[in-house]
Amino acid sequence: MRKSAAVFTGRVVIQANNARRILSSKHPDIHHGLAMTCVWRYETAGCREEREVAGLDVRGPDEPLCRTTCTNLAYTDRDIENKKRELARHKAAAADPLSPGPLRDREAAKAAQARAVIATHELGRRGNSRQEPGTERLDGAQTS
Repeated sequence: MRKSAAVFTGRVVIQANNARRILSSKHPDIHHGLAMTCVWRYETAGCREEREVAGLDVRGPDEPLCRTTCTNLAYTDRDIENKKRELARHKAAAADPLSPGPLRDREAAKAAQARAVIATHELGRRGNSRQEPGTERLDGAQTS
């Protein structure tokens, strides 16, 4: 049985006033990972519970324990460039005829997940996500 890829349930910040509010916070707890950014909030951290159960420190994110469903996740343009490189690697591995079938299937699933993250980000960049009419987007354009 094949599981479907997780759906991104985080928040996309595309309005300039929201970005300014977050960036001007006195203590923004923003952590840049390899292909994602975590805007750390203890209450909503997907990696928190597993670390608490293990008795580990829970004062910030733990990238190996990140979950794609975590609402603390954000993808910046830098992250998306890394995701695009990741997608190319997964596509190549999925097409490798010398690789065992289960490995090709796993790489194809990872490619689909990376493709979905990129598509969601690109959709938001074009201003096609839910946003109030007449507000400024991060690219400086006004929504209609």
